[in-house]
Amino acid sequence: MKPTGEIQSFDLKALKRQLQEIDTNSEKIAADENDYAVFEDINQIGQIHSRQHYRINMAVFGLCLEGSYEISIDSRTFLCRRNSYITLFPNQVVKVVLSPGEDPRDTVKAERSGRGIFICINNSTYEHLIRQMHHLLPLFLYIREHPCAQLSEKDTEWISDYYRQLFREVKDSSNLFRRETGQSIMMALFYKVCNIYGHTLLERPEYRNRGEEIFGEFLRQLSLHYKEHGDVAFYARLLCLTPKYLSTTVKRISGKTAGEWIQSQVIEEAKTLLKTSRLSVKEIAAELGFPSQSFFGKYFRQHTGMTPKTYRNSLL
Repeated sequence: MKPTGEIQSFDLKALKRQLQEIDTNSEKIAADENDYAVFEDINQIGQIHSRQHYRINMAVFGLCLEGSYEISIDSRTFLCRRNSYITLFPNQVVKVVLSPGEDPRDTVKAERSGRGIFICINNSTYEHLIRQMHHLLPLFLYIREHPCAQLSEKDTEWISDYYRQLFREVKDSSNLFRRETGQSIMMALFYKVCNIYGHTLLERPEYRNRGEEIFGEFLRQLSLHYKEHGDVAFYARLLCLTPKYLSTTVKRISGKTAGEWIQSQVIEEAKTLLKTSRLSVKEIAAELGFPSQSFFGKYFRQHTGMTPKTYRNSLL
């Protein structure tokens, strides 16, 4: 863990050290050299019991199987109970409280407070997988806004099956293609989660109307055209709507305007390219449809508080 101002960072290496210290037999823990840590119980992460905030330098996918726990993600708090699925993205600030008022050192109470299965992935592996699911980035942005979803028993069993498969593969050090197999399972899990979110939207009463259809089609069109078109009017024309009506409808459904969704999509893609590609800032500007490097730099700084070059250098 490293200090980050007043907030410490918590990465995959630190997590694996704690898991190994707690469970020397590793019967309920699977971790490879670099990419994954897979385990069955949040109570195993002793550091989280301190109830402090940590900036996580990894992606975390969790499913609560018994009991409940509260988790604070950035400035919002969510209650996870049986069949709650939680998604944590890299660089989010997180705090977990197993049960308010209980002493986490009391193992009996802690075990009653929350038990689940968790998959943790390092940043580079997560980014590699997301790049392969480029067309679903708008849905990932939506999941970031709604990180906690309540699953059906059937979907909980599906997610548990993927967990067990990944656990076995990560444990199998004799597999010459362990990394590739693990990534394939995670890709399947990502698609399953996106499918669950899609159906969850359709099943919610407030989405059983024209508004839900508009929002879904907007996200689909955004994934296809955001590099060439950053104006709300373009998407409104595709959907045969006025820009005002489209933006109002999208905000009612998702909590964000159409313009904010477009900005989020472009900024997230810009960050991904700055982090993972060797393209120059000028080339990234062209890739994202900006008329010049200068215009891209101003846009990026307006939405992130730093220039593209400063952002890229901060990752070194």
